[in-house]
Amino acid sequence: MISRAYYAAYARISGALREVGFAMPTGREGPSHGQIAEIVENNLSTVRREDRRLVSGRIRRLYNLRVMADYRPSTLVDNGEAREALRLMHDVFRMLREAASA
Repeated sequence: MISRAYYAAYARISGALREVGFAMPTGREGPSHGQIAEIVENNLSTVRREDRRLVSGRIRRLYNLRVMADYRPSTLVDNGEAREALRLMHDVFRMLREAASA
């Protein structure tokens, strides 16, 4: 569930970046996972600067949760982290939707 929440937010952010003309890496439809938070903060011009920081922080936390869930089997991922991931995904969706309707 954590991975799906991350990738849903990643896909939504990638679409928003394409809409503002951000050039994706050759052969890819989305930005580098490790750089997405910084890319959001510096390029997602349709979102107010304060909200860009919030979106950036949420996608960074989602990415870290995904890495923990997918690549660190010795780390226990519990229901709290799963719920957090869903909340973060919903926050990203809401902030991008609000920016689009402003």
